[in-house]
Amino acid sequence: MIRKATREDLERIMEIVEASKLLMGATGSDQWDSAYPLYSDYENDFEHGRLFVYEEGESVYGVACFNEQEPEHYSLLPWSKPKGEKVLLTQRLAVDPEVRGKGIAESFYHYVEQLAGDRGIQYLKTDTYSLNPAAQRVFQKASYSYIGEWSTPERKAPFYFYEKNIKEG
Repeated sequence: MIRKATREDLERIMEIVEASKLLMGATGSDQWDSAYPLYSDYENDFEHGRLFVYEEGESVYGVACFNEQEPEHYSLLPWSKPKGEKVLLTQRLAVDPEVRGKGIAESFYHYVEQLAGDRGIQYLKTDTYSLNPAAQRVFQKASYSYIGEWSTPERKAPFYFYEKNIKEG
């Protein structure tokens, strides 16, 4: 089940994030590191009501932020969304490496569609590091379209950007 996170979830969220950082590093990806994401990122998401967790029984196994605010660099990409239309972004998604491959990430992408529909939003956006093929497969399974890439000098590879118009399916 996916639900809004509570303050009490933050410690477990960071355990998942730190385990995910270790896995990324072991597979050659520098997408997440000691500078990002931080406890303060998830705490800010919580305080703004945009932090969600995946829970089974009494245990939290995943986390994601669903945000209506686009980062500045998103304006540099050729999105199909008309200016002025609301959008919902999926950010900082992490799944406990111990339970990966069980559809938890996909569950977040189904949930964001429901959440967007409830809010009257038809455009979804997300991004990932080009060295994160697992995330790219999740986006493809969820029928997101590749939009383009953006590079930053802090990273050795570009980021890939995706969108989905839920009115079109």
